[in-house]
Amino acid sequence: MATSKKVSELSAITTATADDLLYIVNDPGGTPESFKITVKNALESNVVANAQFGGTLTANSVTSRYSSTPADATAVPSGFQIGAIWSDGSYIYVVTGASALKRVAIATW
Repeated sequence: MATSKKVSELSAITTATADDLLYIVNDPGGTPESFKITVKNALESNVVANAQFGGTLTANSVTSRYSSTPADATAVPSGFQIGAIWSDGSYIYVVTGASALKRVAIATW
């Protein structure tokens, strides 16, 4: 049985597998509740896809599960922030403003 420790007192690791668990505090500004989530579920959820990270985020690859084609250059998907990027297979889209999208065609090579 593990001893009780603050999260900040736990040892750190530099790699994780899909079945490893992450500690989650739901609604920290209201009525906080503690939960666990697997790394796999966290990475596959829309919450992570719409998360904002401060500083520099580096990865070998990033995959977006969002692939819808916007109706026009002002149709920013709900919850998407400036800088969000996704593709629909024909174009790569970037949110550049509250109601502004830019796109570039995907070409073969």
